[in-house]
Amino acid sequence: MVRWSLLALWMSLFLSVLRGDLFTSLAQLKGLVLLEGTLSKSLDTYLGKQSEAPAILRKFADHVRKESEIASSDIEKYVFHPINSFQLVRRFIRHWRELDTYLSQGSPNGE
Repeated sequence: MVRWSLLALWMSLFLSVLRGDLFTSLAQLKGLVLLEGTLSKSLDTYLGKQSEAPAILRKFADHVRKESEIASSDIEKYVFHPINSFQLVRRFIRHWRELDTYLSQGSPNGE
């Protein structure tokens, strides 16, 4: 009986820690959604000032704007969905980093 009690106590402690980590992760993902919305607006401003921006940049900006609009309607519901969360993190790790590298290199014309 004592063994089952210890197991139950251990499981409840373990699950409470997991629930806390999940809450923290969701709060951080909400921050990423808000940051992506701000970055999306900055990208739109940048592209508006460019006379000839590459089509791939415009396509990425359109995609991010669309996702930001979807996410802003209900951020909690958006980040709670595992596929949305995965894609959000993937965009930050891969696509936003690639954009940063591209923009830091400057334009091919040396402008």
